[in-house]
Amino acid sequence: MKKLVFWSVIITITGFSMLISCNPGQNKKAEKPEIINTNDQIKVLYFHFTRRCATCNAVEKETEKALADLYPNHIESGKISFESVNLDLKAGKQSGEKYGINSQTLVVIGGQNKMDITTDGFMYALTKPDKLKETIKQTIEPIL
Repeated sequence: MKKLVFWSVIITITGFSMLISCNPGQNKKAEKPEIINTNDQIKVLYFHFTRRCATCNAVEKETEKALADLYPNHIESGKISFESVNLDLKAGKQSGEKYGINSQTLVVIGGQNKMDITTDGFMYALTKPDKLKETIKQTIEPIL
């Protein structure tokens, strides 16, 4: 019985600490976000905070790697770009406001389309990066 109580407390504390340090998907919509991408460039943006866990870092690393593997020519030509945006910095906050983002988010922006792939990013980056790579491909291919 003592072991059951002990492990229940440990699981509760661990879950709570993860909510505090990494809270993806709690993105409240800003009023009328302005998406300006009038050229045919595709932007992949990873919004994060300064304090990040292993999964947060893996989302950035694996997204950048997937883009380099899938679209090296498009990246070199500037057709596709990747940017990591720190929401704790003034410029990051401004960028987040521009796109209506205020929490950890992985988003693909092409023209007036904004596709949020945060859930797949956090679900697969650390344990199944090939699945994240496939999500990125399925998201970008239709807008290329």
